[in-house]
Amino acid sequence: MMKLRTECLKFSAPRIKNHLNAKFEINRTILVELIESGFTVVEISKLLSVSERTIYRRMAAFNISVYDFSDIEDDILISKIDDVLRQFPRNGETMVRAVLQECGIKITRSRLRNILHEIDRDGIKERRRGRLHRRVYNVQAPMHLWHLDTNHKLIRWHFVIAGGIDGFSRFVVFLNCIGDNKADTIFRCFKEATGKYGTPLRVRSDQGMENFKVAESMLQLRGPSSMITGKSTHNQRIERLWRDVFEGVLAFYYELFYFLEERGILDPLNEVHLYAIHYVYLLRINSKLEIWKNAWARHRLRTVGTSPLRLFLAGSFNLPVPPVPMSEDNSHYGVEGQVDIDVIDNPRPQLNPINLNAPPDFERQLFSQYPVNRLSENHGIDLYMDVVRYLNNLEINTNVSQRI
Repeated sequence: MMKLRTECLKFSAPRIKNHLNAKFEINRTILVELIESGFTVVEISKLLSVSERTIYRRMAAFNISVYDFSDIEDDILISKIDDVLRQFPRNGETMVRAVLQECGIKITRSRLRNILHEIDRDGIKERRRGRLHRRVYNVQAPMHLWHLDTNHKLIRWHFVIAGGIDGFSRFVVFLNCIGDNKADTIFRCFKEATGKYGTPLRVRSDQGMENFKVAESMLQLRGPSSMITGKSTHNQRIERLWRDVFEGVLAFYYELFYFLEERGILDPLNEVHLYAIHYVYLLRINSKLEIWKNAWARHRLRTVGTSPLRLFLAGSFNLPVPPVPMSEDNSHYGVEGQVDIDVIDNPRPQLNPINLNAPPDFERQLFSQYPVNRLSENHGIDLYMDVVRYLNNLEINTNVSQRI
């Protein structure tokens, strides 16, 4: 992402004055990346400071087409869409289309819509009832403010979702399922994101101690006023995202884990069961989150008529944008709408990693017998039960971690 931005800024630099017939070269990789990110020819020409005719000529030279739709039979496409709906049952049309694109399938909107109305009519009606109205937002450009938070919908089973979103574009910079919410773990997620996209001017989070390392880093790199903390009600940008993440990914596992409890094969107070559920599902949840995150980046936002990725890239290419001078009271920067100041945040539970008193090489032996990436015909339940049996046969004495 940072390399792409640098290259585009280079291509949009002033032309050579002494050579009127000098040929303006555009890198094929950049052109493909912008087209696949959903930019139109008009938008690309403005980003690279060239004419539309130049873009069309380069596309012809590279044999690139904006309308390069997949040649796929209806029955195969219906099967693919049905599979996406099973994996992400609460996602709407734009997210389904984005997930298909992540899988290398590009189809017209009308074709997708016709199939969805045929096989998912009830889901369409349900999603229409749940639409929310967006509030006004006051951040001027990408990378000016990131919102950070953790989601605890799966905390009953010792899973925490750490997330960060660029406030201006709503581009998700990181989304990770983790087994603890220690400050070092949250900071690692944040550093991976800054390694990809750069360090934002400011970060907003709640006052949880899990954000201490992030705050320490921001104050060192960006100085005073770069870390804004407040109540969770001040962090609506990412709070709104959590609703979509739950509907798109987490709800499936929420219902699955309760199903396992109801069947008596999962006890959230049993450390062996928790270790097994993490061994089997942590990678699976993160895989789904990555697919969803990439699809979210490409899906069209109704309020602005474009995608988070396009907003993020276009705004980043047009930087440097002078940062807005911050007043001493920056508590309302990046806050949407009216906030109830009387709302009190509940204390956050402190999660530590799950530890088992087991032989040093037991994890290697476990993986050799039950690979975590083994295909499952039953949503991983069969692998989970195999792992529980394996651990019980070892007669492991559990070292109960403090969870609350």
